[in-house]
Amino acid sequence: MNGVNVLVSGKVYYDLVTARKHVGKEDSVAICRIEQISPFPYDLVQAECQKYPGAELIWSQEEHKNMGAWGFAQPRINSLMQSENRKIRYTGRHPSASPATGNKYTHLQEQKDMMSRTFGVPKAQLDGFKA
Repeated sequence: MNGVNVLVSGKVYYDLVTARKHVGKEDSVAICRIEQISPFPYDLVQAECQKYPGAELIWSQEEHKNMGAWGFAQPRINSLMQSENRKIRYTGRHPSASPATGNKYTHLQEQKDMMSRTFGVPKAQLDGFKA
């Protein structure tokens, strides 16, 4: 598989699985849910990443970049993949001082942006998608 291997934690997994089907990327995007973050499951994450040696590694999360598991998981995943010269890329929400936008429209636009960057598709391709 020379596609994408998306690592996630939490309920965003279900949104991404539904969106993957909506944009027709079932054959090129693998989504792996990591539920145990601490202690970090090095062996399981490494085994999952090695299933897709040519795939781009992505971490996607519903929380903002400065919240959620990204800050904890990123250095650990990168250290695992260092021998393969692979790094993980982040596609979640941008950093924010507030845990929520407080506006449904903005929230939905941020969600669409996150999914667009995760799947490498234009935002317009996600029109009509409901998480």
